[in-house]
Amino acid sequence: MGDLYDAPDSGPAPVTYRYGPNRDASNNKAFAPIHTYHLGLFFDSPGAARRSDCPDDVTPFNGEHRAGIKALSTRNFPDKRGPLREFTATH
Repeated sequence: MGDLYDAPDSGPAPVTYRYGPNRDASNNKAFAPIHTYHLGLFFDSPGAARRSDCPDDVTPFNGEHRAGIKALSTRNFPDKRGPLREFTATH
């Protein structure tokens, strides 16, 4: 069993970015399961956003912590009614 801060069945995570405002974590915090009924998609880079005539702000939502802005969001759907709720699991 891991320490108090490890998520169940987690292992150590590689730390590629040790410094700066968006440092990588080396382990997961424990948390309860969540349902992801909403979705947000980001440009992979500020340059990709700029080439699409969008602002070239930097966000931390890719592997290099230098993604572009959010391009799509389902936040306008009511709570617990996002479009991903319509999908059912298949085995």
